[in-house]
Amino acid sequence: MEEKKVDWRNKWQAENQERIILMTPKDPRKGPTKAQIKEAARIAGMSVNSWLLELVSKELFG
Repeated sequence: MEEKKVDWRNKWQAENQERIILMTPKDPRKGPTKAQIKEAARIAGMSVNSWLLELVSKELFG
């Protein structure tokens, strides 16, 4: 039963979502690190994905 759930989820994601891979530096002097991004999202009470989408939406659409 669990396998069918995963198959359904994968099919839905393939039809409805796209992926973007974000590379971050390990050195904080070179830009925001993964840990810094995760902490900022946590402080905002959001997932990293939701937090990043909100920031991008604000930049693109005001």
